[in-house]
Amino acid sequence: ILKVTQERKPVVAFFDGRKPPAPPMNPARPTPPPPSDYSMVIGSLQELLDVRELSLKEGDSIDDLARSIKGDEERKLKEERGEEPAAEVTLDNGDQAKYIKCLMVAQPHALEDRQVYEINRAVSMGVPTIFLVSPYTVDVSPLTGVPGGLPITILNSGLEDLFKTWGISVRDEMLASNDAGPIMYPQTDIFGRRGPMPTPVSFVVSPGREYMNDKSRLTKRFPGLAFPSTSGMKFTETAGLAATELANSGERSWSVKIDPLAGMNNPFNRGRPSGPTVLGGYAKELA
Repeated sequence: ILKVTQERKPVVAFFDGRKPPAPPMNPARPTPPPPSDYSMVIGSLQELLDVRELSLKEGDSIDDLARSIKGDEERKLKEERGEEPAAEVTLDNGDQAKYIKCLMVAQPHALEDRQVYEINRAVSMGVPTIFLVSPYTVDVSPLTGVPGGLPITILNSGLEDLFKTWGISVRDEMLASNDAGPIMYPQTDIFGRRGPMPTPVSFVVSPGREYMNDKSRLTKRFPGLAFPSTSGMKFTETAGLAATELANSGERSWSVKIDPLAGMNNPFNRGRPSGPTVLGGYAKELA
């Protein structure tokens, strides 16, 4: 019903902070851009939403996207009237929030000043914004992550000062929980066969319904949530801002301090992940 009743899909701007840069343009041998870690998420959202990936840089900013959407709408309207489309599209106050229904900021890391400015400006102009932020990410892929002991990559979002102005601080420990979600990890079944099987791991925090807000329309219908390699968050009351808790990690969770130099001084680590790993130093805490 939603698909057939809406005039057009709402536009969602999606920023992937860790998407690899596109290879140099080579007309003789064109190379497709590298896929995003969120390709499956974006594909699912495309069913009901018009998801546009942005780099939040010059020529690919919030204003550029809003101008493009507005220009398409005006062009279509004038074509229906038999009029000539305008050569240049000018944005009015409030157009960014009018044409962009949401901005998603996923895994921000080593952001440039322009990108931080674009995010702050979008929020200031009233564009609803979702942040998927953590100081850490864990490689759980069967090809690189599992053989490497589930290596932990330390991220630096560059949004700390911006968050502070909103009364938000992201803590530097990784959360773990007995309420855990699974990853595909090699296991031996009851018949002695070894292969990847869904295995709960405590760094994928997965709280139950009792830790979710049943009054919010954002979370009241969710059967569950998963917070992989996440951290704690603190909110300090700030003038003009209010916070609503949608979910928390629950009573069976705890924090684990990550040593960024773990493994760096091991002479046998040549050719292996040189930083911290889940299996190489945090097995006891995260088991």
